[in-house]
Amino acid sequence: MRCTAHVASGFVLVASIFYLSVHGSSIAFAAAAHTGGTVSARHPASATQEDPTPKSGLKPEVEALLKTATAEYTKMRSYQHTAELVVKSEREDTSRDTAYTLALERPNRFCYKCDDAGSVAAVSDGRYFINLKHDKHYTRMRAPAGYAGINIVDDVTFEPVGTYLIALMLQGDILADRDVKAGLLKADAPVSILDLGKRYDTLAFRIGANSPPTTLYFDSQTHLLHKAITTEDGQNVRITEIIENVRVNMPIPRSVFEYSLPKDAILLTRSERTVKPMQPRLVSSLVW
Repeated sequence: MRCTAHVASGFVLVASIFYLSVHGSSIAFAAAAHTGGTVSARHPASATQEDPTPKSGLKPEVEALLKTATAEYTKMRSYQHTAELVVKSEREDTSRDTAYTLALERPNRFCYKCDDAGSVAAVSDGRYFINLKHDKHYTRMRAPAGYAGINIVDDVTFEPVGTYLIALMLQGDILADRDVKAGLLKADAPVSILDLGKRYDTLAFRIGANSPPTTLYFDSQTHLLHKAITTEDGQNVRITEIIENVRVNMPIPRSVFEYSLPKDAILLTRSERTVKPMQPRLVSSLVW
């Protein structure tokens, strides 16, 4: 995983960007706070032995929280949310608000895209999968038979960190990304807080050796991720991602899984797709 930063409207837009190299045919999905459908609440201690999140040296309280959340996401037949990403720079006195859509209808319909039509996107209509990268290069190939066969860590560019983590949990393993895993291994036990009248289990960790802290807000009742906040004190930048308009196990319009490429998009040839993925490294001196 590589992490980068955007430049927008005259200031550095420190978006949580996971830039993932080209590597075969893959897609991405995600999920979050509950607004429709039914999601059962379960205490971490009741997670079964069949929960897919592996034991990898996490603190018991951290592992219990992540196992319970992952179990909720993996049992969803369909999922849809809007992620509102707000980046504020106090030093520049500027703010930017961007919306992202994430949708999954198993076995293999998927949509991850930004309101900005020229931004990255990964969309499968069940037959074909289109994956647009930051450099405007894209791949188009047959969609895999199921979400379990999709390599979201190496082949999809995620910008909102919370949405990326939900995509990992929908696939059954939040530790599949080695940078995420390294950060969670160092995370302290979750802290229960009351925010705007709702109870959340918060988990603070860092993705990357020199990254600023990100705090995840898991709904204490549904165990789903509601919010992710990243703060760079030295740069006076605060990134808030709110997961909203969540629909669980409800019909998703076919139009959600339709996508039109930008006119300047460039198709990657088969030989270019097989280039060895870049090794994870930090490329932003500001954040991640």
